[in-house]
Amino acid sequence: MGQTPNALLRDATLAESGSLESAAEVFVRPYPFPFRAAFSLSNDCDSSTLEAFEDWHGFVNGRAATRYGDGLGLEIGDSFWVWLGGTGGLALGSGFADEPFKETAQHRRLVELGRAGWLDSLHSLGNWRQDYKSFRHDLGTRGDAERALAMLAERGLKPFVYTNHSWSPSNVSGPWGFYQKIDDPSHPMYAMDLLRDFGFRYFWPDYAVETAKFGDHWNFENDEALRKAIAGYRQWKLIYKRTSPTENSLIEFDCGEDTLRKFYLAMYNRTIVRTQAMDGAPLAAFKRYRGNWQADESSFHLQASAENLDALESAGGAVVVYQHFGVTRRGPEQTKQRSAPPVLSDASADAWRGIAHRESRGDLFVTTTGRLLDYLCLAELLGFTLTKTPERWTIALPDVERSDLWSRRPERELLNGLSFVVPADAPEVVVLNAAGRALACRRAGDPVRPGRHAVYLPWQKLEWIISS
Repeated sequence: MGQTPNALLRDATLAESGSLESAAEVFVRPYPFPFRAAFSLSNDCDSSTLEAFEDWHGFVNGRAATRYGDGLGLEIGDSFWVWLGGTGGLALGSGFADEPFKETAQHRRLVELGRAGWLDSLHSLGNWRQDYKSFRHDLGTRGDAERALAMLAERGLKPFVYTNHSWSPSNVSGPWGFYQKIDDPSHPMYAMDLLRDFGFRYFWPDYAVETAKFGDHWNFENDEALRKAIAGYRQWKLIYKRTSPTENSLIEFDCGEDTLRKFYLAMYNRTIVRTQAMDGAPLAAFKRYRGNWQADESSFHLQASAENLDALESAGGAVVVYQHFGVTRRGPEQTKQRSAPPVLSDASADAWRGIAHRESRGDLFVTTTGRLLDYLCLAELLGFTLTKTPERWTIALPDVERSDLWSRRPERELLNGLSFVVPADAPEVVVLNAAGRALACRRAGDPVRPGRHAVYLPWQKLEWIISS
């Protein structure tokens, strides 16, 4: 494999650190104005009932009175399956992929929320698992994927985030795979090309779990501080792959040192790690923070602690928190059980209130997983041209709807909240879309960058739909 990450990155610099800050005169602001950090929840739908889902989302997303108090109006999304399989969770259809499709009781509600943008993540195709003890690989076919994607399209659902579900054959492998088959071109389950064509852009593989560092895109004071942080980092999980249900091995990455260096730096300080799927095509794999706990309701207040969020805001970072609000652990034995209303413990409800307070004071950007990943990609990769005259600076944008780097959502959604950092003494600044139309941007002093201004489109939040 060559040098270890710590050795290869011993001379890392701020310019390559993964920070979204820039020394450029004009650059895309790391997060929509006026926020200094970002938070999203990536919640897997396992074991969730519709009643539990409505209970905690009603408080976190809604604005009406709830058992926990008035709703917080946060923009926290969720995930779903196409097929429910043999146990509980949120899915469009009951049963398995090879059985006649039958709508679940939550089908209508999932379609309603999915069309409105609240469910931008698919937790693999469905809740059916391989027998990992004997390790059969005969579960799942390309036809299953074709039917699943057709069902989504027929219902007007366009999720663009894909998260692996334990031992599902429809999981994505990348360089970390063992049992995952949907991106393996030698397997009957191969359908990665179909997922890309459908519009999936961001994939969470099983190994992309962070337990130590709360968030990415941290800003470091200087090169020395960055190098010290890297030297003390011991959670290089993404350099390993599973070789059996209980064993791992180091990955032999077939690339030069410069590419490997960028890859390791992304593992350390970027939400999205860009690599290749098993079929050789580009793969945007994103990381989720779990911490040293099981990812369920009972650990949420530890994940989203005031200490973690203070550090995130101080570092100007972004985090995607890994959760399963459909299960919890209660009682002196901390027995795992399916969540039932009231889903949220006092500690969890307080943690959500703290997040809402940070959002309301303009510090913490809170949005769905997909919308955050799209914005991070725009902040990192959006090209634009800057034309300057004494009276006006013009920022001209490309056609954002025709890129494979982010989702295929309409321009108005992709550019939602788009913000630029400009000098305070710059003259009038105009932002044009690809058609040459001036966007309705505002301008204000940037609270995060004294002496700079922000030229921005105000972030337009989703409004929660109350279940009828």
